[in-house]
Parts: sequence; structure tokens; C-alpha cells
Amino acid sequence: MKKKKQKFTILHSNDMHGDFFSEVKEGSSHLIGGLGFLSGYLNKVRQEEENVIYVIAGDMVQGSL
Repeated sequence: MKKKKQKFTILHSNDMHGDFFSEVKEGSSHLIGGLGFLSGYLNKVRQEEENVIYVIAGDMVQGSL
């Protein structure tokens, strides 16, 4: 029996250090970064791809408490 190959997408983040809020890009009114952006990106990839794995390597809140 021939095994079917599986495709998957791995996304990861690390070292956010509690920097969860978006910031205004200097010289612009555009927001960059933040958990809202990250969440939107993850949801977009999950809608476009099958078998998405998201891992967090650590240091999510260090320095924020």
C-alpha cells in the first residue's frame, strides 16, 4: 500500500515578551504588530491552507508583569 504524502504548514512565534499591542509606524498612521495582527494572520493562513500547526516557543509574557 502506497502512503499518501501529507502537506502541512508550520507557523511559530517566540520572544514576544508581553509586547501584545499594535504600534503606529513612525511617519504613518498604519498600525504594525500586536496580537490582533497575529491572530488575523493565523486565521487567514488557516482558511487558505489545510493542516496548519501553530507553536509558541516561549517568552510570551516575560517583562510584562
